[in-house]
Amino acid sequence: MIYWLEILLDFICLEMAAVDIAYLTEFDPLWSDDAKSAILNPETLLFQNVAAYQACIADCMSCSAGLLASDYAFWCAGC
Repeated sequence: MIYWLEILLDFICLEMAAVDIAYLTEFDPLWSDDAKSAILNPETLLFQNVAAYQACIADCMSCSAGLLASDYAFWCAGC
């Protein structure tokens, strides 16, 4: 009867869309193991060092000044 009256189906927060579960970290054995994860993603070794963090400082300062984020420091993503 509720279905016929459409009482619950007219709410804005109830969408009739599929749930996107593209990547579940609960099933990833490498999620909490940094050493094994670095084997599959070696670029993390390039971005997790002191020089990369210093480049992020410059990128954050330029973003705070009103400029766009630098494409050369894409791992920083602004601030």
